[in-house]
Amino acid sequence: MAFGESRGACWEDGVADPVLCFAFSYSFIANGPLPYPEWTIWDQTVEYRAFAYQQYIVISSLRPQYRYLGNVAIPHATSPVWHRRQLVMATPTTVEVVFVDAGVAPIDLETKRKKEEMKLKEAQANAVSEHGEIALSTDYC
Repeated sequence: MAFGESRGACWEDGVADPVLCFAFSYSFIANGPLPYPEWTIWDQTVEYRAFAYQQYIVISSLRPQYRYLGNVAIPHATSPVWHRRQLVMATPTTVEVVFVDAGVAPIDLETKRKKEEMKLKEAQANAVSEHGEIALSTDYC
């Protein structure tokens, strides 16, 4: 068996699972929608992963679920290093830095809003129980 022909955990009943095979960087089976990257690297928190192709770098967030963040055109990038949320790479003529942030998902904003509403209702209920209905008055003379 030659290098790259490993048929490890991603093979079941003679059929490759493309998602599982994609996760294994050491064995490549050419099936699936994505080309095989030249290199991949995880950040220290295992939240972000960079996939390098010949002409560009793809950045993805992998927690809590896979989310494509974008790509940058940096041809022939090598020697990647993560430093916090910065990906530093070398090209034949430059050193490139990519700043990465997944931003805030709409579901996160909705969850935060609901928590704030619950806190407000709880505070109002506590004020009513301690001081009666007058505590809810916000008009001052």
